[in-house]
Amino acid sequence: MQDIHPIELYRIHSDDRAIYTNANDVIKHVESKIKEYVTEGGAQYIAISNVTNKSFQEFNKKREQIRPLSPRVRFFKEQETMLIKFRDNIHATVEGMLHNVFLTKLTELGIEEEMLMSVSAATQSLPEMEIQPDLSYLPYQTRTLNECPSFVVGVGDMDCLHRLQLDTRLWLEDSCGRTRVALLMAICTESKELLFELWQSEKNKVECMQHIRVNDTANEATDAPLTFPLGLLFDEMPVLPGLMLESSISLSAQDLGKFEKDIFD
Repeated sequence: MQDIHPIELYRIHSDDRAIYTNANDVIKHVESKIKEYVTEGGAQYIAISNVTNKSFQEFNKKREQIRPLSPRVRFFKEQETMLIKFRDNIHATVEGMLHNVFLTKLTELGIEEEMLMSVSAATQSLPEMEIQPDLSYLPYQTRTLNECPSFVVGVGDMDCLHRLQLDTRLWLEDSCGRTRVALLMAICTESKELLFELWQSEKNKVECMQHIRVNDTANEATDAPLTFPLGLLFDEMPVLPGLMLESSISLSAQDLGKFEKDIFD
């Protein structure tokens, strides 16, 4: 994928592209585009070009001041390009719900939070880019906090599904085998529909393993449960009663249906 410029790869419209000048001006531009996204249905992804490594570090120091919700950033070093993904209150709510249900399922198996630690939206340095997830987790017994997570989550709008899938592939293909599982969640507020895709990287092969839709009309999740293989989340399986390399945690149709009810009701 790196042979194609990120702006072309992500199909960023010309109206959603800008050139880096300085951090303050770029932050003002980003905030105006966020407002456009939230209030007028503008683009969820925008691009900033002519971003040197020094410029990126300058922007990175100040971007937490962006309101109302800090966006997620991907910085492509060779192409000197930033891609920025916006979030709204629904995305933030979904991120919290996913985190809580994931921890609950782990706890039911006796897996403590310190064993598969949440590192939230921490930016990671991959060989060719800096990239930021919406949620991420790493096996803390075998990795330090500044290392790549084994599991990442991306949340976004249904009409950006192609871009969300690209984000997922970047994590799985460019992390040198360290990130092995990725969950994509796409939201359509108009049709009150959710899409869950579980992607995996194993033996140098990246593929979507599950594609599950939850909709308001049927009020059910097709092809549930959503299953996370613990053997790929950990570098070494914790020694716990009944826990094996083949063990997994699952979100049932009822679990997934609750997301739809809590988000749209």
